[in-house]
Amino acid sequence: MLSIYKKMKQANRYGKVALDLLARFEDSSQLIHVYLSYYGFVGAIFEPIQLAAERLHTGLGVGQSIGDVTTALLSGLMYVQKSFVAGNNLSSLLEDVNSLLKLSQIHKHKRTVAYLSSYHQTISQLINKEFIESKLVDECIDDPMMKIEGFQASVYFHRIVASFIVGREYMCVCVYQIFQIGCMLTLVLPKYCE
Repeated sequence: MLSIYKKMKQANRYGKVALDLLARFEDSSQLIHVYLSYYGFVGAIFEPIQLAAERLHTGLGVGQSIGDVTTALLSGLMYVQKSFVAGNNLSSLLEDVNSLLKLSQIHKHKRTVAYLSSYHQTISQLINKEFIESKLVDECIDDPMMKIEGFQASVYFHRIVASFIVGREYMCVCVYQIFQIGCMLTLVLPKYCE
């Protein structure tokens, strides 16, 4: 575990250098890649997660404006993830998810559609305080391409969060024991259970 932390600290240093170079040379074509790499994977550990979400949202806009749709969609997905964990307003986040889902479907970006559908389902359940089925999520969970990317664990995480919030604690206990992702729950649940 210590070696992972040391590598993350080193990645943080490299990311800060990349941010400094980006600021010095003001190259907006590289902004999306630097923001996605740093704030999507490393920066959220060392910086406030709200800042990471904001920067990823900026990267999404820049990516769309320069025509880098794939990186823009990945930035958008990471923006949704960080915003969800940060406890941002669920109604506005659901609007963002809906627009990103439409964009992902237009560009046939199957993986982004799958992950965003999972967030859409969870956020809708949290807003409505009731369980909502998603055929798209269920179809994607059986897709062999999604098994290698940890999609199943992501879906189960979302089901745990939603089950806990809508009062189905007995379901989340079973899934929790199978996938052991309690550390993620401690980040997310306190923000929505207040």
